[in-house]
Parts: sequence; structure tokens; C-alpha cells
Amino acid sequence: MTLPKYQKNDPVRITSGVNEGKRGVVLDQVISGGTLLYLVKRENGSSWVEEDQMAVLDVSDSSLIKGRA
Repeated sequence: MTLPKYQKNDPVRITSGVNEGKRGVVLDQVISGGTLLYLVKRENGSSWVEEDQMAVLDVSDSSLIKGRA
């Protein structure tokens, strides 16, 4: 198994799925059915997101870093 690409508190952008374009912060990770999922806290809640549906968020977006995702 490969190491997780994202770690706790990493700022990310969701790149596909129903939450595409939303930004958040990684809270946790779990393997379900052989798929690595990340719990991503967003502005209006949280969701489990597959690793290939996320990208590292540019840290220059200070609104996310200050907790106003």
C-alpha cells in the first residue's frame, strides 16, 4: 500500500464529484473497501472524499487557512 498523499490539516480543493470546487481541510483518513478516503471539513459541513478527487490548495488563499473555508 502506498502512503497517503494528504495529512491531517492539509488544505485541499475538491476536484470532482458533488462538491467539486469546494475547499476544505483534511480532518481524518480511513480505508474502506480498499479505497483511501479523507474526511474533509468544508464551510457547510464535511464529507468523505477519495484521494484522486482532491488537489492541494494554494496556501496563498488565506481565507481557508484562517478557518473560513
